[in-house]
Amino acid sequence: MERSLPSPSVAQKELLAIIGRLREMPIGRPYNDILLDRDRALAESLLEIYPSRVHGILGIMATITGQEGAMRHHFLEARAHDPQSSYIRINHIVALQGFACFSEAAQESREACREFPRQVDLVTEAVHSCVAAGRFHEAVNWLDERAKLEDGRTPLAEEVGIRACSRFLLEVRVSDVEVETVQGVIASLLRECGVLGPVARYRMCVEEVDHWVSLRYRLPRSVAEVVQLEWELAGRLAAMDLSDRLHRNLVVGFLAEEINDAD
Repeated sequence: MERSLPSPSVAQKELLAIIGRLREMPIGRPYNDILLDRDRALAESLLEIYPSRVHGILGIMATITGQEGAMRHHFLEARAHDPQSSYIRINHIVALQGFACFSEAAQESREACREFPRQVDLVTEAVHSCVAAGRFHEAVNWLDERAKLEDGRTPLAEEVGIRACSRFLLEVRVSDVEVETVQGVIASLLRECGVLGPVARYRMCVEEVDHWVSLRYRLPRSVAEVVQLEWELAGRLAAMDLSDRLHRNLVVGFLAEEINDAD
């Protein structure tokens, strides 16, 4: 006997409930298989009625479970069914960052902001994705754009730190391209090792004599695993022809979840 579909109002409430539960399953962390399978079956049963929303939900599920191909497929389908949804674009950008596709997420942010120039949430995501990609100067440009849209209200909590990092990197003549090159090595390593859910952590470090920018990625991995990744990253960076200026003024690496951000 076929399962009868719920009424439109009930169906939409169920989909919203699924989205709420997915927010409690961060990328790269343990998740409830039984609950996820149940929600996936429910969402798939409503695919023909709400294609864009269901494909978006399935894209988030694919991100949580580390299925990059499925994630890309579902978000492309969601966008095809509802090209005017900025919400789908934001989730797509976040999903790309979950797979350590930092530079691609920044590019996707640029494209989305061109298509939806007055969407504050998209501009906010452009700020975050550019920082994750190591593009602090571009992130400041998006902060300026956001301030125009918000008429100077509700600045981001991270704004002071982003501007401080950008200002310092400008002073020492380190470009976005240089930082993004290093970040690309980090992204490649994380993707090779199948690390999901990295989160950029950055700060302007100031001591009596030394100043530097710290750009580290918090990983849902143990300290021992992070130490191994640090060793591998150090070897790869040592083999590159990076400028002394970059070495002196930028510190990159990883943090385990249980370690605080202090250097």
